[in-house]
Amino acid sequence: MAIMTRHTQMKRTRNTEALHLKNLNFGERLRELRENADMTQAETAEKINCTARSLSNYERNIREPDFDTLIRLCDLFDVTAEDRKSTRLNSSHLGI
Repeated sequence: MAIMTRHTQMKRTRNTEALHLKNLNFGERLRELRENADMTQAETAEKINCTARSLSNYERNIREPDFDTLIRLCDLFDVTAEDRKSTRLNSSHLGI
C-alpha cells in the first residue's frame, strides 16, 4: 500500500473540489458561492442591485442573469467570467 504525501493528498483534494464545482449547474454554483460567503439571498441581491426573487430564480435555474448582473456576481464573489463578451450565459461562465 502506497503512502501518500501531504502534497499528494492536498492535490487530490483540490482536484476533487474542482471536479465537484465543474459538475454544478449555474444555479447550484451561484448558491454555493453565496452560502460560502455566508450571505442571504436578500443581502446578495442588494449588493448586485437586483431583487431577492430574481436571485432565487437564478439559483433555481428558472432564469439566467443578464450580462451586467453576471459581471456584478463575478465581482462580488471574486470569480471570473470565462468569456465576458459572450451573450449566452450558462454554467461554464462562472469559474473558480
